[in-house]
Amino acid sequence: MKLMYWLLVCASCLACLAQRVIEDRDTEDVLSNTETELMAWNDDTGYVRSLVQQNNMVQQPYITCHVLNALARHPEAVDDPASQAANDNLTCEKELGHFLADVERNISIMKEKMEKLERKINAKPKSCLEVPRGVPRVRLSLEDGTEALCDTITDGGGWRVIQRRVNGLENFYRPWKDYKFGFGSLDGDFWTGLETLHELTKEDYYEMRVDIMRKDKKFGFAQYTYFRIENETKAYKLILGDFYGTIGDELGPHRNMKFSTRDQKNDNILKKTASCAIKFRGAWWFDRCHKSHLNGVWGSTAFGSGVTWKAFTGFNESAIFAEMKIRPVGFG
Repeated sequence: MKLMYWLLVCASCLACLAQRVIEDRDTEDVLSNTETELMAWNDDTGYVRSLVQQNNMVQQPYITCHVLNALARHPEAVDDPASQAANDNLTCEKELGHFLADVERNISIMKEKMEKLERKINAKPKSCLEVPRGVPRVRLSLEDGTEALCDTITDGGGWRVIQRRVNGLENFYRPWKDYKFGFGSLDGDFWTGLETLHELTKEDYYEMRVDIMRKDKKFGFAQYTYFRIENETKAYKLILGDFYGTIGDELGPHRNMKFSTRDQKNDNILKKTASCAIKFRGAWWFDRCHKSHLNGVWGSTAFGSGVTWKAFTGFNESAIFAEMKIRPVGFG
């Protein structure tokens, strides 16, 4: 009777344990469902898989005890059932103890590792540099809570788009406040914001690129080896490096110019009542007034009022696509 009691206890414990193993399959399902995302962390994934294999190995005592329980119910299966069951029962109890301890420990380790991997998956990138190459435009939620549009293909990728004209749905004839904080939609036309540009470029070295297309579908670019925007006290002055590209250096003449909007005149027109921003219905680092103006009136053919880059579009044509984008120097 004592033997049967222990066998029943053993069987009962194993039944509970079997239920625990079944319930824990959710953890393995999570591992399976996230396998694609976890490929970048081979060490962690391999470790978790090894734990799963260990759990499969320690299930052997369950099989052994299950067999012993069956023998106890059918003693005719062995020559000396009482002696055989008594000896094997001791082994069953000992292995069961190890089994329970191993499973509890491995479940705890697996849970910790899975939580760590989940944090990696859900972690938000700090910049467009962390986006894999291959997708032309990626809308990204950054670690600092802001959103960015990333170009992962052009000239090696890593670009953050800071200005975009693509459909003409956004009005760019706006006051200082709007240009300071930004406006528009990352899915269409937008301006990132001068304050954001200052914060991005005040410490790190950035390069800047302009991509532009005119209505005959001809495409060109201008790239500058260095790009920085000063703070608001300095009216977000434009600091530029050297030029190279296919559309002419039409931003170079605006080097060291302050930013102007319709309600804040910082251009170099001597007449105080005259304003480049008002005359050309936009906002830019105007001098007297511009050789380029990517914040002009969409589709306008009025002299100098469109989305213009003089050497490429002329002053009586408006580009049908324009982007300004920046990335840390040395990435491409």
